[in-house]
Amino acid sequence: MNKRWAYGITTVPQRRDDLLPRTLESLKAAGFDRPRLFVDGARNDEAKWWEDKFGLDVTVRNPPLRISGNWVLALWELYWRDGQRAERFAIFQDDIVALKNLRA
Repeated sequence: MNKRWAYGITTVPQRRDDLLPRTLESLKAAGFDRPRLFVDGARNDEAKWWEDKFGLDVTVRNPPLRISGNWVLALWELYWRDGQRAERFAIFQDDIVALKNLRA
């Protein structure tokens, strides 16, 4: 049976042109094609830019919460949004390279 996942990527604006695109490509090949982006340190008025650039749902945090704050709130937000439907949760960092078909 196919389990329902809720998953996202924590990132910062400095990674949007180098590490983040590589991570998104890797996660897509791994079966995680629609992560929610949690951008630490981006302004609220920049959220639309992120959504348009990557075609994904985005949550921005300003002022920045740093790595652990963004990670904890990202997981909580995924649970809050999808907790009734999702059976598995994952938070990825913006510098991960995943194996093909990892989700399966």
